Amino acid sequence: PNCGMLTDLLIALLISSLLPLQLFLSINFSARDISGDARPWSGGRGWVSWDSWGNWIHGSTSHKNNAVVDVDPEARRDRSGVSFRVGQVVRHSKQNVFGVIVGWDKSMKKYEDRSIIIHNSDVKVEEEPYYMVLLHGQDNHLHYIPQGKLTAKGVSSQMRKGIKHRKLVEYFRKYEEEYRQWIPKESLRRKYPRD
Repeated sequence: PNCGMLTDLLIALLISSLLPLQLFLSINFSARDISGDARPWSGGRGWVSWDSWGNWIHGSTSHKNNAVVDVDPEARRDRSGVSFRVGQVVRHSKQNVFGVIVGWDKSMKKYEDRSIIIHNSDVKVEEEPYYMVLLHGQDNHLHYIPQGKLTAKGVSSQMRKGIKHRKLVEYFRKYEEEYRQWIPKESLRRKYPRD
């Protein structure tokens, strides 16, 4: 009787240890990093992906705490007037800090989330695009910055690769030098299909 109970306990322990292992692998490695193969497992939507597990944990198909939540992909197909793309590293022209873009709006929207810091435009432009930006080293906030205060000039390769922000893994799989940008996760790519 004791042997059977011990066996059941060991099996339960083994199974419960696989979830954290899978989570660790999906956050820290892309399918290409692990397999050496250019083909992602199940198109990045299979059981070996952060999005799948995040959706299972949150019980939905979107991240509830993600500021880039209610985005209509159709509204993001028209990029006229939008200078930067999701995954691109930019520099704040006035504050000389840099970060990576995680979303954009063709004009300023109101966000209720207190973790979003809104930067006002210097000029009154009705349709000036605004960008959600993870600024390097500012882990507790997303910054909502008008296009007029951002530039891609003066952004070095070191800056692009060296972005440090705790939410980076929520939005991106990895940095790709070939494209000189961060590669968005599937959920973010679907929200911004032309970026």
